[in-house]
Amino acid sequence: MRIPVGSLRPTAPAVECLTVGHAVLVRPKGTDERGGRRSRSWAEGLALDPDHRLVVVDVPAVLPLTAWRPVAGRLGRDDGVSRGLRLVPVPGSAGELMPAGQWLADRLGTDVLVPAGEVVRVDDGSLFVRGDAESGWIRLRPDAAPHWDSRRAPKPEWEDWMVNQSWTPGPLGVCEPLPGGAWLRPASDDLWHRVHRLRLTSVVPCHRTQLCVVLGHPDGSPLPLADVARFWHAVPEEHRGEVRFVGYGPVAAPAEETLGQALSDLLGRPVTVYCGLPVAGPAVTGLPDVHTVCPDGSPGWRPFARELGYLPRQQSGGQVMPPRPVSHRPPVHGLPELSPGVYGFAPDAVLEVTQSGLWMRPPTEPADAHAVRALPLDPTAAKILYDTSSQQSAERMQLLALGALWRLDPATRQSSQVLPAAMATSGTGAPGGQEAPGGQETPAGFAPGGFAPAGSAPAGLAPGWSVPVDGAARTGSVPDVGTGSAPEASAAPPGAAPDTRTPEPATVTPEAAPPSVGQPSAAAAGPPEQLPAPPPAVRLEADLLPAPPQVEAASAVPAAVPAVAGDAPPPPGGAEPGPGLPEARTSGEPAAEGVAKQAPSTAPDDAAAPVGAPGGPGQVTVSEPSDEDPRVQPTPRPEACAVPPPGGIDRERDWLRGALRQQYDAAASSLARLLSQSPGLRGDARKPSEDTLTDLVAVRLYLSAEGSTIDAAVRGATVGPHVPVSRCVYEGLRRLPSHRGAGVLRTTVSDAQWQWYRRRRLVTEWGFCPALTSAPCALPGTVDFLIWSLTARRTVLLEPAVADRVVFLPGTSFKVLGVREEERREVLLRELSPSEIAPDGTVDLASGPLDEAAVAGLERAAETWRGANPPEALPEHWSNGFGSPPGLIGTARVATQGSTQGTTQGNSQVKGSPS
Repeated sequence: MRIPVGSLRPTAPAVECLTVGHAVLVRPKGTDERGGRRSRSWAEGLALDPDHRLVVVDVPAVLPLTAWRPVAGRLGRDDGVSRGLRLVPVPGSAGELMPAGQWLADRLGTDVLVPAGEVVRVDDGSLFVRGDAESGWIRLRPDAAPHWDSRRAPKPEWEDWMVNQSWTPGPLGVCEPLPGGAWLRPASDDLWHRVHRLRLTSVVPCHRTQLCVVLGHPDGSPLPLADVARFWHAVPEEHRGEVRFVGYGPVAAPAEETLGQALSDLLGRPVTVYCGLPVAGPAVTGLPDVHTVCPDGSPGWRPFARELGYLPRQQSGGQVMPPRPVSHRPPVHGLPELSPGVYGFAPDAVLEVTQSGLWMRPPTEPADAHAVRALPLDPTAAKILYDTSSQQSAERMQLLALGALWRLDPATRQSSQVLPAAMATSGTGAPGGQEAPGGQETPAGFAPGGFAPAGSAPAGLAPGWSVPVDGAARTGSVPDVGTGSAPEASAAPPGAAPDTRTPEPATVTPEAAPPSVGQPSAAAAGPPEQLPAPPPAVRLEADLLPAPPQVEAASAVPAAVPAVAGDAPPPPGGAEPGPGLPEARTSGEPAAEGVAKQAPSTAPDDAAAPVGAPGGPGQVTVSEPSDEDPRVQPTPRPEACAVPPPGGIDRERDWLRGALRQQYDAAASSLARLLSQSPGLRGDARKPSEDTLTDLVAVRLYLSAEGSTIDAAVRGATVGPHVPVSRCVYEGLRRLPSHRGAGVLRTTVSDAQWQWYRRRRLVTEWGFCPALTSAPCALPGTVDFLIWSLTARRTVLLEPAVADRVVFLPGTSFKVLGVREEERREVLLRELSPSEIAPDGTVDLASGPLDEAAVAGLERAAETWRGANPPEALPEHWSNGFGSPPGLIGTARVATQGSTQGTTQGNSQVKGSPS
């Protein structure tokens, strides 16, 4: 392509060339700081192209060719020009680069590549041109016609034989190109296909020699194996060993057959399958990280085995051989590797990498080695197995397995299960043959999300997830609607010494305490590049809102906080609690001390104030507690409780969408974008997406200044419009990632409240309880509440202004670990783990290893906070937003009409409270 000389303009704006990372950045001179950061960030994130010099272009689309003369001079002096040039536009800046590219090719006498289509930067720094069949990198040569070169940069070795356009290997499937290879998916197209395409295009790295083939997508129809076979036969025979399959969604494999074995038998040759979805790994290793794919599509834990090799039956005498780890990550730093995947851990033990996790065993292989290595991968949790083939060494192997658990990285440790190898491979269930959620039996010693130490749960309880609330427990299960990792259980805080006693079965009940969602990657790794702005502030004034629905009583909400063994059991679910029900107390503690007060009965249309508040309709008064009355939170009646009822909250959502239509519409579009970027927030795909939006809109409302109104009314156990709103907030918070570790809030308490905490061993918070995970220097108050969290929800995805905020859900119970009067008064609390609460609400309050570990973790966090630099000031309406003492009605963030300024204790009022 020749450019006429007449098209060159006599004058042109000045440009400058900067070396940034692996690239030369071309931009106009005098670029402002904001624009400069954007283009520099784009250039710094690019991977090295060994075949071409990268030239990042951030210039106006109408830049005349004469402006490229200084660029040609700079590149002509660059030794890299002999490799050829690749022009990479910064998104949204440069226009058509073909004329400039041809001009540079002719002037410098070198090949120049320019994109035809949308350029996408993958997380590993590689580039991919998205578009139709003609999209890709176009190669321009001096005095020659342009021709198509590739879709990917750097160009992988398999690019030339890869089918780089969408095609149909069968009537039910479609194959389309990805940066890392290809995606075989069901043929039908919808919104979620586009969401998964965006995810796969962004995170799956481009390996120079290996082709990644992603099969299906979560919640999609099963992909026929015949389509996979047709794709396989399209791959040249000499390159089939470079193919790596990824089970991303359902594939129509035979029942009881793993994907890898089904593919190997179908294709009649060994195949290699990733143990999850590959994502960009550390640059120093050059290997991808792998995260398991949970049933809802969210990322799970990082398996130790990255890739598994499967052997077809026809090559193994008709037997199914356990898959062989083709590549793996070292489980513990510093261990010597004795053979592939086998590490020396102790003189009498080795730690072996298996597809399901790790196996602690003697150096001589036990008789059940085949069964242990064949144990399939669980996408929600790693299995740390220990050998029990020898009665003499079983206790030793268990002790070493627990030691290995605490040497794992924190994210993996939190999603690990320690259990005997024989029990895991035999499928032995819990006592009495009880089944865990999903129909799988739970063996003794198996704790979802961690090892269950002795004494953490009474024997004979139904397995599953527990609820840290009082009253009669409900059996069954609730799927995790967060980011999808392992459920939370009684794992000790990081850094704790392992408990070596005989394990007990874990406890289960669902719903009120959501399972753990671990450490997120795509969904929970942090907010997207552009987070939606919060909705306008809303005043929940009773006279402005329609009457709330006659919401279903939260029949499963317990009538009293958990009681110690020996207390009378609470009334059955659905019964309204009466005054004077026993609270948790230590053995011998008089029942009359600290009894929860009961809110007066009110009809939904009544605008009653909280207990003890003199205000009337539309007003909530937060008064300072007196020395005689610590103002314990009343146990809410079912119709006033923020915990959703077991029948669901469809009526509450419908009411919220109608009553707050303007705010719902304002936030829905931005939240829909957030959902597309974080699929793990969607939860159960079978439920309407509008429900998800409604719940998240409610959370955004709560995170605004109007959250004070909801907090005050919920803690007062009143009935009003705040009840349906708070139940939607509850469900929305459950979708967010959880925080396991230290949190802190700060407030001022009266002498009566201080003495109340000195006497208590267990407290229950019936409202939403915000806390910080960073230094509380900017918070007002004289008492620090240090809390060890298991399930508090992190809110940064919905409001990044307070990045370190977490919120405990209503109904969460805490164990009082101690009160201290030092330089500053401190109350140490630990959130009760699920397995510590019996179905009848009783709790063993004896001190144990979990308490000691939590205290140690809180002390380390407090020391770190004391040495931290003062944090940035919080937003004005949150300056007092972390001052609600759990279990009491005390200091809380409040807002008055026309003002979002929070106040501390005192006679502060909240205008327009929907009591």
